[in-house]
Amino acid sequence: MKHILPGLVLLGLLSGCLPTRRDVDGGAVGDDVAVDDTVEDAADVTATAGDAKSDTKDVTQPDVPQLGCKTDGDCAAFNDTCHTAACDIASGICQATALPDDTTCVGADDKCAQSQTCKAGACIKVPLVCDDSNACTVEICDPASGCPAVGTAIPATCGLQKKQPCPCDDGNSCTIGDVCKGAVCKGETLKCDDKNPCTTDACDGTAGCVSTPVPDGQPCDDGQKYCTTGDQCTSGTCKGTPTACDTPPNTCTLVMCTEQNKGCAPNPGSGPCDDGDPCTTADTCIPDPNTTGNGLCQGTPNTCDDKNECTTTPASPAPAA
Repeated sequence: MKHILPGLVLLGLLSGCLPTRRDVDGGAVGDDVAVDDTVEDAADVTATAGDAKSDTKDVTQPDVPQLGCKTDGDCAAFNDTCHTAACDIASGICQATALPDDTTCVGADDKCAQSQTCKAGACIKVPLVCDDSNACTVEICDPASGCPAVGTAIPATCGLQKKQPCPCDDGNSCTIGDVCKGAVCKGETLKCDDKNPCTTDACDGTAGCVSTPVPDGQPCDDGQKYCTTGDQCTSGTCKGTPTACDTPPNTCTLVMCTEQNKGCAPNPGSGPCDDGDPCTTADTCIPDPNTTGNGLCQGTPNTCDDKNECTTTPASPAPAA
């Protein structure tokens, strides 16, 4: 119908302006056939042109809001989260104005935003950090619902292939090698043993391994098989009575107990001594070359010379055996 109406209007205009024609017999008639054809042709051309123009507009004209306006309502299409549009009556053109800085963005409902405010006409989002305080989960925020509920986050994985358990800390001092197993941090139980027979060992979840002395007098083994006897616990330490070894008169031979010698055995002493000979000086203990494990005190013979040619100097006695 929209294409027929312009043709009818044009037909009316033309019929009012064109002269009345007569037949060859001179009789007056209505609109001549030739006139009708001319008007109909003109209508067809107009309608066709209108169709083409309409079709071209439908294809090439983008669907964008028009700047022209008469009321503020005509400018609604120009409103966004940080702008408001109003009609400038004088010019008939929509004018957009940025909302003041720090104004909450209009219609902002992103639940993954800690805040959404306008800055120079742009809506700036401060992301919400999801943290369920669990190192073994990955919290992915959903804009529609926000942070995941506690216990529903995705279990964390590590390594290049994201297939290895992640290291973590379960907060328990009695576990070691803590890693994520699923969404839970777990470690291997720590075994407490200080290798001391005079203590009892236990693990405290906060302090870790704790050793407590056993009652004094409890039998034990200090690890010395030959050089101590009667081993017992004293203030958390295993102690035994040292094995007594007879010491000979010769101060350069020390008899002592060693586990290597499996008990008491002579050992050469060292340091200064006194060989009992007044005719020697700088007496020192040395290993006795004639026995095993014994020491020998030996000094340097004195050279007696009073520088008097009228006296004789007796020879020094032989070193004591």
